[in-house]
Formats: sequence, structure tokens, C-alpha cells
Amino acid sequence: MNLVLHIAKSDLRHTWPYAAVWLTALAASWWINLQILAGRTGYIDLQGADAVALAALALFTAMLFLAGPRPGARPMRSRDLLLAKALTLGLTAVLPFALTHWATVALRGFPLQEHALELTWNAALLVASCAAPVAALASVSRNLQTVVLMLLAGLVVTLVPHLHYSSNRPWGQEATALWIVLAGAAGVLCWQYQSQRTTAGRIAIGAVCLLSASTALWPDTWWLALRTAASPAAPPGGEGALAIDGQGHTWLVTNDTYYRIAWNRLDILTRAVRLLPGWEGRIVRWEAGAPWSPGISAAVELTGPRKLYVLPLNQSAHLPGAGWCRATVDTALRVECQNVLAPPGTLVARWGAMPLFEADRPVAPRGTLPNWHPVRRLTGRLPGGGSYAGRPLTIEARQPILYVLRHLDTGDSLFR
Repeated sequence: MNLVLHIAKSDLRHTWPYAAVWLTALAASWWINLQILAGRTGYIDLQGADAVALAALALFTAMLFLAGPRPGARPMRSRDLLLAKALTLGLTAVLPFALTHWATVALRGFPLQEHALELTWNAALLVASCAAPVAALASVSRNLQTVVLMLLAGLVVTLVPHLHYSSNRPWGQEATALWIVLAGAAGVLCWQYQSQRTTAGRIAIGAVCLLSASTALWPDTWWLALRTAASPAAPPGGEGALAIDGQGHTWLVTNDTYYRIAWNRLDILTRAVRLLPGWEGRIVRWEAGAPWSPGISAAVELTGPRKLYVLPLNQSAHLPGAGWCRATVDTALRVECQNVLAPPGTLVARWGAMPLFEADRPVAPRGTLPNWHPVRRLTGRLPGGGSYAGRPLTIEARQPILYVLRHLDTGDSLFR
């Protein structure tokens, strides 16, 4: 352990200017985010600061793994070298990230003790998502120029196949691609420090990039199977009524609980409901918890049960499942909600029947994709100086549940 600490101190002596740049960029990004959460500046400043901080972290990681003794140096063991660099990253990257997360959550009035572990995991995943690929590249490189060229090539190979997904990206695709890169980078890094086979390490890195890129070509049935396996337990199968509300949303009503049909990967049930108005109130039977198989009739993501809150004007409140919300009226009606690490469900604010904002649906299991900033801010605005007292301002929070439906019994053909 003394040798690990000695190597870590030596690494910091060689790389402290890069560590200082990284910590300064992180502090600037954190401060700008606090101003945004307080409504004092625009998002373009935050995006620029985040990009600078990300680049500074990548540069510091590259110099850390290029500096000091290389894998195989005598009399040091490769394991001690790798542990020393991991310790340095933990102290100079993970810990500062976690501290900024904790400070943001505490300053915005959220209970820190409820989120401390999740925030720490998010900070570690953030650092790993940037540092692990760069460290793997540095382990098979001799200088910074080689690391930069290989990193740019890897980004092109990995990201370009995903560009055709402008919207409706398959659930779990981003997280799967990320974890393939993380696992591959960790494997290459450990193997390189043990074997020092640079050419084979570079080939392995290329294979990892291709495998991550291939997730853009995986069939929808694979993502449907993954979504089904990762879904929370559904209520027992039974009967429910299909209904369409005034906004054209389709709901499944069962046992006095409303589940909104928000997404249908096979695009069968939702399309049929919208094309056949006579389906309103028809009965549909389903089997809950059934694993995916080629013979299913439809797969529908339902969000619910829902929590509906009425938010008084010119007041703020903490709403379970929605976070801290407030509504103000001056020359316009403004509504704002802030929550920690983006709750897994969807969030909608409406004035009467008019939507003010609607948060995106989750695209991966909670905790599998990192959030650069721990507090999400959602805002909506309705211009005009008229009276807003006639209609309620509502905040609706819904949790996602996936049902795999089959043997539909509706009295009408789905394909008529």
C-alpha cells in the first residue's frame, strides 16, 4: 500500500497542472449550473462549460496514464501501477464530482441523505464513462498525439451508426452501447498492464468500438426482450377498458387506475385504437409478466399509475414523484419543476388542457446512464397578461410499466 501511495504522489507531481485545469473547469461548470437553476443565465453557457470540463478531464486522464512508470517497469508490479492511477483519479475526479453533486442537491433544498449514495454512484459512472476509454487508449500509446487520433477515430466508428436515430431510440440502446465500451476499456486496460502487448491491445480496442457501434443494428426484438426483462412487476392479468381522452391520448383503465399507453414498439395496438374511434371503452384482456416470444400480438409501454397535483399560483411545493415545483404569474404564467437525477417516470405540467411542458420518457434503467448535473430543471411559459384563475395548473407524474400483451380479445380485428 505504501508503494501505491508513493506512485500516486509521483503521478500528481507530474500531472498537477492538468489536474488544476480540470478542477477549474469543473468548478466553472458547477457554478454556471447553479445560476441556471436559479434562473439567472442561459443554457448555451452551460453547454460550453460542460464541453470544456469534459475535454479537461480527458486530457488529465491521458496525461496521468502517459506519465510516470509504464506497464512492466521494474521493480514495480503492474497491479500497483494501475491501483495508484485509479486512486489518483478517485481523489482528483470522482471525489470532486461527488462533492459538486452533493452541494447542488443541498443548495436546491433537497434532502441530501436520501440521494447521497445515488449521487456518488452517478459521479463515479460519469468519470468512468470519460476516463476508462481514454485510459485504455493511453495504455497502448506512447504520446498524447496518438491518444487524440485514436480517440477521434473511436468516436467516429462508435457514434456514426447511431446518427440515424433522430427520435424514438430503442429503450436501453444508449446504456448498452456505453456499458460495452466501459467493460471493453476496463478489460483492455487490465490486460495491457499485465501483458504489455500493444498491438493486440489496439486490435481489442477496435473490436470493442465495432461491437458498441453494432447496437445500432440490433433488431427491435432484442430491445423488446431487454425492456421486458428490466420492467417492474406488472399487476395480475385481467380486464380493462381502452379509452381516449380529449387530447387524443389512449388509456387503459383497470381497477380505478389509469395507465397511459405512451409508446408501442410494434405500432399495432395504438394505431388501431386511434384509427377506430369505436374502440373507446372496449374491453381488452392481457397476460401480465409473460416473457417475450415471437408469437405476441403487441408490446405496449404503459405509464402509470399517475399522481396528479394541483399547484396553486405564486406558490411552490415539493411533490412526490415530481420534485420541487412552483408557478408564478406576472406578464406571463410560468411553471418550473426541479428534481434529482431525473425520476424514472414522465412529468407533465398543464394549465387546463394546455400543456406547458412534458419531460422525455426514460430511455434506460435508472443508474445505467450518467447525468452530468444532478438536478434537472423543467420550465414552461404561457404568455399574456390575462387572468389565469379560471383553470387549474396541474402537475402529473407517471411511472413506467411495461406489459407484454397477447391473445387480444376486442371483438374487432386489429388489421381490419
